[in-house]
Amino acid sequence: MELEFLEDLLGKQLKALSRWKQSAFLISCCEVMYPNYVLFSMDTNWGKPRLLRRCIDAGWSWIAGSEPPKSPEWLYRQSERQMPDIEEFDSIYAPAAVDASQGCMNLASLMVKFNNKKPIETASVSYESVLTYAQQLATINPESPADEKRVRRHALVQKELLRQKKAIAELQTLSDDQTKGIQLLRSMWAGLNVGSLGIPMNPPEAMGYDITKEELERFITNLWIRSYRDRKRIRDFFEQELNVRIDLRRSGLLFSDTTGEISPIEFHRRTQDDSLVRLDIYRWMHSLSR
Repeated sequence: MELEFLEDLLGKQLKALSRWKQSAFLISCCEVMYPNYVLFSMDTNWGKPRLLRRCIDAGWSWIAGSEPPKSPEWLYRQSERQMPDIEEFDSIYAPAAVDASQGCMNLASLMVKFNNKKPIETASVSYESVLTYAQQLATINPESPADEKRVRRHALVQKELLRQKKAIAELQTLSDDQTKGIQLLRSMWAGLNVGSLGIPMNPPEAMGYDITKEELERFITNLWIRSYRDRKRIRDFFEQELNVRIDLRRSGLLFSDTTGEISPIEFHRRTQDDSLVRLDIYRWMHSLSR
């Protein structure tokens, strides 16, 4: 059975849900669009996907009742700055990158002031994102109703519509226990490697690469002692991506964050939990070994 994007029906279904569930649905759309932005960034070497990731993670924390580490206004500005100008890029992923940025901007706006139109708007953005990609893949006549119908039937478009339908059904049957509900939804919807365009964002060889604690410490130490420039690069990288400050003392590397000193084991865990940080370290290590 062919699915269609029925905005009015979706709006009624969403408005019948509690606010945190409406917000969770919006976040699910951001999650499925995020890998598309990573593909664009890897294709063009432009943009900072982690700033969108930070906004999405802040959204999960927000609906759970926690104060985001950065203000929603800051998250909005950063998400807006990551939106590419399509005229400047010929990447097939550029329109999807624009949509991913818009989704995060909608999420940040929702965190400032709840607006039940934002989840519906973001669902539309997520749908149109896949529709545009399907149009790019196919050779179509924009004025042909038959071609337009063929694109709407594209497997990726139907998959996104089915995802949205299942997400609504999941939220409708989900317990009102907010803490358990958010944990369950996040385990199902967060951290996707494949987004709505159907392409893995991390190369297979990097996905399975496990950086040991000893390798990581040796890599940082070697880069640290090379020059002031390399020391600044590595310090800035981890401060920006993991909010962790690194110092080299006589006793070895010292790691700290806003709460104080953290153990090398905890620092290693954080680098492994963030697949994009791990991928960057993987590439950095291999570039230096060539």
